[in-house]
Amino acid sequence: MRWVAWFVIAAAAGISLTASLGHASRYLKYIPGGHTGGHLLVTLVLSLAANLGFADSVVRERRLGIPGVTALVLGVVTLEELSQRWISTRAVQTEDLLANTAGILTGALVAWWLRSRRER
Repeated sequence: MRWVAWFVIAAAAGISLTASLGHASRYLKYIPGGHTGGHLLVTLVLSLAANLGFADSVVRERRLGIPGVTALVLGVVTLEELSQRWISTRAVQTEDLLANTAGILTGALVAWWLRSRRER
């Protein structure tokens, strides 16, 4: 599952880069909710993949778990969003931060649900 998580992380980074270059906007018409829906969808899939792939990882003899992975994803995505302040083609928007947070938390809940079903 880790290779899938790495693939999704790379895809999310690619989507972010294409958005910075202005190429992603032509595809937003296909996503329910447009721009905001795109943020929610990308971060939901990113959070789900990262949690399923890395929740069992151990750092300094402690298992990350879903809360740890979710906090890491939330931190990185928030920093990426805030870095847009210094990119001339991008802008920091509160609605993007809220959609990202909702997507990340929803992905974490789905990962928790899937893991709890697998453990039964």
